[in-house]
Amino acid sequence: MPTPDAWPIVLVGASLLLAAVNVQAGLLYGVVAGLAAVIVVGWVTARGAAGGLEVKGAAAAGVFQGEAQQVRLTLVNRGRWPCVDLRLRVHGSRGFAPGAGRAPGTRVLPHLDPGEQVSLDVSLPGLPRGVHPLPAVEVVASGPVGLFRARRRLAPAGEIVVYPRVWPLR
Repeated sequence: MPTPDAWPIVLVGASLLLAAVNVQAGLLYGVVAGLAAVIVVGWVTARGAAGGLEVKGAAAAGVFQGEAQQVRLTLVNRGRWPCVDLRLRVHGSRGFAPGAGRAPGTRVLPHLDPGEQVSLDVSLPGLPRGVHPLPAVEVVASGPVGLFRARRRLAPAGEIVVYPRVWPLR
C-alpha cells in the first residue's frame, strides 16, 4: 500500500507525463522515467523487506488457567534489504511490555538490518485451559525508499499449554 508520501510523486509524475506527451520534450520523458523507477524500486524494496521477516516464539511452561502469560517473540530479518519503520501488532494480546510502543498493542521499530534480530515481550490475557498456538504478529514494513508499505501476518511455531487451575484442599 502506498504511503502518503507516494501520492505527490505519482501526481507529479502523471502531470509531467501529460506535459511530455503534449510538448514532445525528451527531457520530460527522462524525468518521468526516473520518477517511475523510484516508484517501482520503492514498491519492490517494501515487498522484499516484508518478505524476509521471520518470527520465533517462546512461552513459559506451567501456566494455569486465568493467569496472564508472558511470551517472548523474536523477529529476525532474513531478507536482503533493511526494514525501515516496522510496525508490529500482536493478535490476541494485551500488548507489549510497558513503555515499548506508541499505541496500545503496537510496537514501532525504526530500523532492522539484514541478519539482525530483536526480542519483544508480549503479555497475553488469561487463557482457558488447553493447548493454544502462539499469537500471530502483524508486521507492516517499509523499504529504504519509504514510499510503500507491505503488510504480512507471521505466525510463530509453537504452542502454549494452559493447565486447569488447582485449588488447595482444606
